[in-house]
Amino acid sequence: MNSEMLNGLIEEQDGRNIKVPIKDILDECIAFNECSYPIETTFLIRRFSISGLNLGYYTPEDLPVIVNRFCSKIRCIKYDYNIGTDNSVKHYSIKNGTLYLSEELESINPYLFEISAFAAFFEVISDADVYHEHEIFKTVLSYMAGEKFLNMDKNDSRIIMPKTEEIVCGQYKYELRAGYTFFNLPIVLVKQLFIALHKNENILIRNSLLGNFTKDTVDELVNDNKQVSMLISVVDVITRSYINQEYEEANKLLFKYQKIINLLFKKVDQDYLAFCALILTDEWRSSLMKAMEERLNSQ
Repeated sequence: MNSEMLNGLIEEQDGRNIKVPIKDILDECIAFNECSYPIETTFLIRRFSISGLNLGYYTPEDLPVIVNRFCSKIRCIKYDYNIGTDNSVKHYSIKNGTLYLSEELESINPYLFEISAFAAFFEVISDADVYHEHEIFKTVLSYMAGEKFLNMDKNDSRIIMPKTEEIVCGQYKYELRAGYTFFNLPIVLVKQLFIALHKNENILIRNSLLGNFTKDTVDELVNDNKQVSMLISVVDVITRSYINQEYEEANKLLFKYQKIINLLFKKVDQDYLAFCALILTDEWRSSLMKAMEERLNSQ
């Protein structure tokens, strides 16, 4: 491998920087699949690819397969000012081998634009784009992955730092502590579910990228617990109700959802305390912790 080919760096566990020829891999995949991408999107794909290596989601040996998965499915990337008018839950669209990115979002919020582009890349590579049973859940995990990739790219960090965001949902105010930029309410709900099922979101993202979103994420979750499909459906309904300002419906389901999640725990441990930290109000947190204590004492 000559010096001209070395155009990406990843950091190994021992602190050494390993050079990866990401530009050449991408150029070869684009040529082989006869793709047409704007030059700025090729830089995004290269940044995404290196971030995934640094996150440990795949190895340099996996990279040609990962990049070719994308290029073989997305032959064209276009900017569209109207993206979002027919889809209120995400800032990109994948149709007939073309990825449409939001030109408007790029001009008004470049950071969220890059998260959305990375979310789209994850969706394509993991085959989540062909999964349609739980659209909200798919979009939640895609945006979680997208921000993890961008956070590594921008901040060289594997951790999305928690921070409190307050939202108003009709008569209630909720505190969201997941720390993500977009889709924070359903992300909090999905993180609560992952904690209750003792699932690591990073492993789910990695398995989706190396395997298949339906088989290695959805089926993995649903097969563990028959309630999971119902809970994922509830997240879908809550999110759409909130987006559509049907706040009464959202509020009723939010408490019921967290009440069911609370019942999935069998003991008070670090996972349970992590779940409690994500409960949306102090009142609900006290109520659910009291119910948990009473349930354990009655056994």
